[in-house]
Amino acid sequence: MKLKLKIKKRYIALLGFLTLIFLLLFFLSGIIRWWIVKNSEELIGRKIDLAELQINYLKCSVKAGYFVMYEQNKKDTFVSFEELYIDFEPWQMLKSTYAFAEIRLVKPVVSIIYNDSLFNFDDLINSSDTLDIDTTSLESTDTTKYLVKNISILEGYIKYEDKSVSNITELNELSIKVPEISWNSNRSEMGIDFILGSDGKVSLGGVINQAEGLYEVTLKTENIDIAPYLSYALPYMDINSMMGRLYTDLLLSGNMNDPMNIKIFGNAGLNRLSLNDNQDVSFFNMNNIHVIFDSLDIGNSVYNISSIKLENPQLIAVLENGGTNFDKILAPYFADTLNVDTIDTDTTIIHYAIDSLIIKGGNIAFSDLTLNRPFHFDIQNFDYVLTSFSDSAAKIPMTFSMNLNRTGTFSGKAILDIVNTDNIFFEGILANLDLLSFSPYSEYYLARPIIKGVFNYNIKLRMTPHTLDNKNNIKISNLELGKKTKDTTAYKVPIGLALYILKDRRNNIVIDLPVSGNPSNPSFKLRKIIWKTLEEFLLKAVSEPFNAIGNVFETNPESIKQIPFGILQDTLLQEQTNILEKISDIIQSKPDLTFTFIQTTDPDKEKQLLSLNESKKLFYERFVNQQQNSVVITESSTIRDNDPAFLNFLGITESNMQDSLFIACIQKAGIEKTEQLLQNLLSKREQLLRNYFTEKNIPAEALEFKITDLRNLPEEMKKIKFIIEISLK
Repeated sequence: MKLKLKIKKRYIALLGFLTLIFLLLFFLSGIIRWWIVKNSEELIGRKIDLAELQINYLKCSVKAGYFVMYEQNKKDTFVSFEELYIDFEPWQMLKSTYAFAEIRLVKPVVSIIYNDSLFNFDDLINSSDTLDIDTTSLESTDTTKYLVKNISILEGYIKYEDKSVSNITELNELSIKVPEISWNSNRSEMGIDFILGSDGKVSLGGVINQAEGLYEVTLKTENIDIAPYLSYALPYMDINSMMGRLYTDLLLSGNMNDPMNIKIFGNAGLNRLSLNDNQDVSFFNMNNIHVIFDSLDIGNSVYNISSIKLENPQLIAVLENGGTNFDKILAPYFADTLNVDTIDTDTTIIHYAIDSLIIKGGNIAFSDLTLNRPFHFDIQNFDYVLTSFSDSAAKIPMTFSMNLNRTGTFSGKAILDIVNTDNIFFEGILANLDLLSFSPYSEYYLARPIIKGVFNYNIKLRMTPHTLDNKNNIKISNLELGKKTKDTTAYKVPIGLALYILKDRRNNIVIDLPVSGNPSNPSFKLRKIIWKTLEEFLLKAVSEPFNAIGNVFETNPESIKQIPFGILQDTLLQEQTNILEKISDIIQSKPDLTFTFIQTTDPDKEKQLLSLNESKKLFYERFVNQQQNSVVITESSTIRDNDPAFLNFLGITESNMQDSLFIACIQKAGIEKTEQLLQNLLSKREQLLRNYFTEKNIPAEALEFKITDLRNLPEEMKKIKFIIEISLK
């Protein structure tokens, strides 16, 4: 019996011990969780919550759930996650290796705040950790061995708030996957994907060679909105908005032991770029800029770019008395560069090369507001190609072409030398530029408007440091200035007599201007020579092109210079038919001549009357639709301008009718509608002439039709008529 009693007590003790161990292990995770939460502020200085902690002793894994670390105010969340799972492989420690079968983080949320040169996590970083270095560990030759498999972060979210510039950046749906990484691996792969902003996609992939310390990283982005980063541009530009969509497909390679030894390959671009100034007026737009990087070697300062392509850039430039709009936009940048306290002594030599720079379909809208009235000029369809550009290039070829203010064209080619900028070759052809557009300048400097004229210019320039060969061939056709204006800024030059002398029998002004000399000579002034020639040009005159035609056909030259029309007239009258008949006879007798009909009008007066008629139609339709039988209106044209009901419809009274009638009509009809009505009227008048000549069997190639530049039209040309010009085919 005593033996049996001893056996029972032994088993009872063992059972009790095992039970104690079991209970300890069973409740250990809860005890640890409680202790960490209770002492978190003493341990790390932050309050934390941890809802779940599970330890799997058989698999040597730990799972933490619903973790929250708060900001210093104990209210706002700094870091949180739904689940952290770590699967440790302790038996690998027998090989002196720290190994993990899996590390998984689910739905992490991180809020990073930067303000006044401080981050919201600076208090978590012990300064002694970074400043006190254990020299013993540095001298050790032992290598820490590690092996980590299946690293993953799922459905992450990172919010970065830069309060210094009031900017917030959000990373949504963050996903990171690393199949394996070890201390001696030749190839470790990784992948990171997340949504940046509302719909921008970012994908990072990489291969790391731990043994050799080498890495390759791929970066692909789509549809990254740059608008949230406006605040970072404000120190350099005074702008109100910045829009565009960034995309990249890049490969970065480098050495982890040499952080600056980075090489970049691939391409990047920006779609739908748009910039508005501080008045929210657009000054630059572009459909796309695409850059292909051949190789950017950051460590060796060698930058090779395969191509840069700009598609449909749109630029608005305005010159005012205080400077240009770009002076104001870039004022912050220039202010910063003028207040430099230190001198950059960096002597690094930078090597660069761009195989091709292409601009396709560019447009520049230029306005000069420094004259007595505004000048507007458009450069359209600007195409430009530059090749073989580099820091050591001896010859850099380029070609260009553009349209000038709708009628003119300018194209050419050039060869430049970046090393020696005095080596220049340039050839250009400017054709069919309508000089009427430059009337604001002629009024300002000559006190006479340009009524008509076409400018053509051929230039050839070859220059070296010691030789200059410059040929300039200028041809101005049918130049005519109007009556003297009251501009007090003009130079006192006898323009009328000058034009009379200058013009040849074909109504052309032809100037051949060769310029030569030694550019290295300090007394050589190319500009002075050119201006002297232009001064001589202004002292010559042009004969009237219709005189010879009038003598041949025994008709008054004045009778075929123009075809007057009445205001809002859209049918041919007998007096206009008579003029067209004379012109038809001339064309049939002189088949080598081309007649150009340039239509002009008084746009303000005709738009006023068009808007008045349109408003009466709207008023008439209103009463017809409302079926107000008490108001008897047979048609809109019978409505009197001072009809009380019509004035009430416009929102004005008879007392202020004189000043407000047309303003109210344009508002009622609509500015765009009124402009369209005017364009329709101009097109109908042109068609009247086309139909007449078709009936007379006049060949279409003998006729040209144009609408004058209504924006820059001088006052004396605000007449409703067709101005006629004659030229040889």
